[in-house]
Amino acid sequence: MKRNYGIDLLRLVSMFMVCVVHTIGQGGILEGCKEGTIEYAAYYLLGAACYCAVDVFALISGYIATQRRRDHSKLVNMWFQVFFYSIVLTLILSAFSIGKRPGMKEFAMDFFPVISKYYWYFTAYFALYFAMPVLNRFIFTADENAAKRTLTLIFVVYTVIGLIKDPFATDKGYSAIWLMVLYCAGGLAKQAKIFEKKKTFVLILMWLGCLLTMWAVNIFTNTGILLRYSSPTVLLSALLLLVVFSRLELKGTVIRKLSPLAFGIYLFQGNRIIWNYVLKDSAKFVMDMNLFVGLLCALGIAVIIFVSGLAAEYLRTLLFRLLKIPELSRKLAAAADRVIGKVSCVFN
Repeated sequence: MKRNYGIDLLRLVSMFMVCVVHTIGQGGILEGCKEGTIEYAAYYLLGAACYCAVDVFALISGYIATQRRRDHSKLVNMWFQVFFYSIVLTLILSAFSIGKRPGMKEFAMDFFPVISKYYWYFTAYFALYFAMPVLNRFIFTADENAAKRTLTLIFVVYTVIGLIKDPFATDKGYSAIWLMVLYCAGGLAKQAKIFEKKKTFVLILMWLGCLLTMWAVNIFTNTGILLRYSSPTVLLSALLLLVVFSRLELKGTVIRKLSPLAFGIYLFQGNRIIWNYVLKDSAKFVMDMNLFVGLLCALGIAVIIFVSGLAAEYLRTLLFRLLKIPELSRKLAAAADRVIGKVSCVFN
């Protein structure tokens, strides 16, 4: 199957959008905005434009899914990746007296990132990973009509009803259930060939419509009801971006090398010390600037976070290759497969 470099680019763009959301949120900009001011409206518009980033990232997993046998060593390698950012990076930063070193109890729990939910996305993905074979059975056997009908049901059941109540425990999108929904939606979107007959500029106008709807509802009701990962407008925005970027015809020399580093950017900024001591209120100073300059400065800070995370992840991959972590991951995955094979005999 030919690689779609537009999707690879979208993975990087969505991670930059995450950096923007963290800059105006954890960076203290939104907290420093006075409700009803032009600054309040402008920075919330920027946040609304980027809020679909996490949904995009998860949709891509389903969109590029294949029926090939999975390599379980990738999940083990991902665990080592998380271990690096939660434990090793924390030790390195502490050694340079950056931030406050976590207590022994916290530190001990960090060795079990799935249980501790150090990174909620990794915990949710861990559960999704073992559900993928079952989900794939339906995704790859659904015809175009069935895929469209199921996508419609997903919108109604998991997003529209979710605006009223949360009966399916999507937790506003911070859950394994929601990640499974997004994985299915991504795979089904490809099977259904959604928006195939619509021109790209129409899709962009639809995305702008979603953005303005989310922004207006938040500004005039101050509820943020549509600014959650599981809202219909956020999911629709993510799907629209997925289709638009999938149509891009790009050469992938640089993009192909950078795209696999995207998840590391999220892990980098989610490190306890980076999050609580480096990012925390780091962008509040932009509130003293002219709005236009402040917006550019906020985007500049997001670029710095993005590039820093990209560099950290690149260095981590070099270190892991040197330490032969990928080989260790394959051996551990193979050993786990053998153990599971023997244990599963009890069901004979």
